[in-house]
Amino acid sequence: MAVIGIKWIAVGHLLGAAAYPPYRAPVLTTLAILAVLGWLLLWLPPAWRRRSAIALDGVVSILMLVDVWYERFYGEVATVADIPQLSNIAFILQSLVAQIRWYDIFVVADLGALVLLARRVGLPQRPARRAAVVGLPLAAIGLALPAAIIMALDVDTVFSQRFQRSEVVGAIGLPGYHLFDAASYVIFPIVGRLTLEADERDEAERAIRRRRLEELASPLAGIARGRNLIMISAESLQALVMHSTIDGRVITPNLDAFAAESLSFSEIYDQTHLGTTAEAEFMALASRLPLASGVVATRYYSNRFRALPHSLTSAGYQTFSAAAEPPSFWNMRQMHAALGFSRSAFLPDFKPGEWVGVGLNDISFFEQLPSMLQQQREPFMAYLLTSSNHHPYRLPTHLRASDVRIGAGTAGGDYLQSVMYFDHAFGLFIDSLRRSGVLNRSVIVVYGDHQAWLENEDLQMLHTALRGSLPSALELWRSRRRIPLMIRLPHGEAAGTRIVTGGLLDLAPTLLSLLGLNSLLEPSLGHDLTGPAHRLIAFRDGSFTDGRTFKIVGDRGDVTCVTRDGKPLDCGLLEPLKRSAEALLETSDRIVRGNLARPLVDRLRAKPPPPRGDSSLEVIAHRGLSREFPENTMPSILGAIQAGTDAIEIDIHLSKDGVPVVFHDDTLERTSNGRGLLATRTLAELKTLDVGSWKGLQFAGTRLPTLREVLAATGESVPLLLDLKADGMATAIARVYAEAGVPQAMAMIGGWNGEQRADFARHMPGARILRTEPAPAVWVPLLDQQMREQRVWGFELGDDWPSSFIAEARFKGWPVLAYTVNDEPTMRSLIEMGVTAIETDDPKLLLRVKRTLGLR
Repeated sequence: MAVIGIKWIAVGHLLGAAAYPPYRAPVLTTLAILAVLGWLLLWLPPAWRRRSAIALDGVVSILMLVDVWYERFYGEVATVADIPQLSNIAFILQSLVAQIRWYDIFVVADLGALVLLARRVGLPQRPARRAAVVGLPLAAIGLALPAAIIMALDVDTVFSQRFQRSEVVGAIGLPGYHLFDAASYVIFPIVGRLTLEADERDEAERAIRRRRLEELASPLAGIARGRNLIMISAESLQALVMHSTIDGRVITPNLDAFAAESLSFSEIYDQTHLGTTAEAEFMALASRLPLASGVVATRYYSNRFRALPHSLTSAGYQTFSAAAEPPSFWNMRQMHAALGFSRSAFLPDFKPGEWVGVGLNDISFFEQLPSMLQQQREPFMAYLLTSSNHHPYRLPTHLRASDVRIGAGTAGGDYLQSVMYFDHAFGLFIDSLRRSGVLNRSVIVVYGDHQAWLENEDLQMLHTALRGSLPSALELWRSRRRIPLMIRLPHGEAAGTRIVTGGLLDLAPTLLSLLGLNSLLEPSLGHDLTGPAHRLIAFRDGSFTDGRTFKIVGDRGDVTCVTRDGKPLDCGLLEPLKRSAEALLETSDRIVRGNLARPLVDRLRAKPPPPRGDSSLEVIAHRGLSREFPENTMPSILGAIQAGTDAIEIDIHLSKDGVPVVFHDDTLERTSNGRGLLATRTLAELKTLDVGSWKGLQFAGTRLPTLREVLAATGESVPLLLDLKADGMATAIARVYAEAGVPQAMAMIGGWNGEQRADFARHMPGARILRTEPAPAVWVPLLDQQMREQRVWGFELGDDWPSSFIAEARFKGWPVLAYTVNDEPTMRSLIEMGVTAIETDDPKLLLRVKRTLGLR
């Protein structure tokens, strides 16, 4: 028993956090558990005591080896919830073997010696036995008392939050941790349900509503309405290796080329905790965070989730997932069904081939996917998990690049080889999508599911080889945590690098926004990465960042706070961010452990949100700065930009020769020196008119502008809201935007009837199309569906603004623009109703109102 105790304490010290928590009772707790085990042995017949003690040592030694190997492989101590994953041991056996060290033998080396020694040691005589029977329980109680007090007080939330299991080991020792973990698993009945009080459910609902009200309309919302969605989860792919060369060779040429055609997000961080790929999948699809203890895929797969596949199914999509791995791996068969996929394909559904990593090699996987995708009715969603780039990255020799020698024989070098193999397989798949035409009918998403789990020396070697210098502590942390995220829109529209801090938590809301379905993922905790929002990225180990500041918790609990440029920062200054990060994690836990996703959907839909007076508002200058300059003229438009407006409304007619021109009335008399109908004049004739003298002599000689001239002056500095004065203008306007090189997303279209909206949905699918008919007093059933079918982005309402309709529209995620408002009381009232934007002849007044109310 003494030997068992020594090993338990030593291994527990190895696995426990070195500096946190500040109080510790691991030795006392371990001795208390040993006293209980010794007391139990005393009740066995004398002939069985030696054998049982040796058998106990054997069992404990094996369990300690499991703890050591599990911690090396996953970075954490094992938990009872991981037992179902033992069936997958064959699939990660190679990785586990790679973790074994020669000195692990010392954990079991004592067994042989004990067998020999036990024959020479006498058993306790009856008086000693009687004393032990009474004394050992009393000793156990006394020794366990400090641990009981620590757990009862839990002043640092070690046991309630469990950001790191190693913290619990550090607090009460390795055997104490396992008893606590097993008890927790049983007490939170089998599937780990959490019973929430009514106020906790209400707080979860309020948190979701706050997240929704923080969301601002994205200029790219609806740009890919009705398109297919193909998501590729790239195993262990880190951002560090992209856009780099080594030994004169580009590491990821296909991924780099894909990124050039995509929205490429450069500041996306791995937020997985214990479940790696399974947690990345859950975050990307359900927009909720990993648990502090246990993995959703193995512990909560019976939950009623509301995830991205559910949302797309309700919008008419077919949903499909594929992974050329055993369906038992991370419980994928049950979990994919729970996440809403209508059909899934796993290893038995693929033709056999060579294994690389934990499943069928990626080339075989990608080669078999096109035929599966052809079976899906469009629009469809396909979620594809790759397998080959998996730890320990041991590619067969015939698949390795012989011309890359840096890092040969190291884990870092093996990782480079594995990444290059995935890049080649990925390039073949994209080529097949391009040939079939699916590529430009789809939104293609590629993201690294989690970090590569390389040792610091391997990561430092890679960073130095790829970046030319040794990394600082912050650079090393960012190199480990940053993962790529690329979203390719049809025809590569809106491509470019975006420096936006985010995580996979933000992926589902971003995709729904691009698809024009942003109202459908109600329990989302993420934000649309293409829209303006302040983002806080929280990690389960206690780290967090808002992109400007970082709090980094090290492997042993050491805490560092720095600015983005690496300058030290007082951690006390980040206390508000710390509280926000903890609140976000707690909200996610409540939703998952309390199985609240579907109930929250019902509650959110049943009760519109309260009026908001603390969100953002866009100021739209009606016909430019029309109170100071002639309306719809270049001085008016440029004046509005100078005033700081968010968008400019202009009116569009077609000249007799089909050129889009900027003018309001059908006739020329009111705002020019011309006479008659505008549509009867050619552009050359219209250009002879004076459209400025009616406003005063200082504007005499101002000429009527064309839409092309306006775009040349404004470019991408400000969106234009185009008020259409006739039908059939979409082709001409789309041509002008293309010739000017201005993205369609910079155009908002005021569609006065279904014909206009359908025309622009066909010819300018990237524009934000508005429904301008008067709003009904209350929400009309099926209006959501009609808006999505017509590819409408939002509402533009004038004269009458029914508050209940606006509240329901904003609750469902639809932008609402109000026109034309020129007095402060009405502006304030509409802001309280929650409108997205206000169109006004007096944008300077509205800008002052915004400042007064503290709006963004």
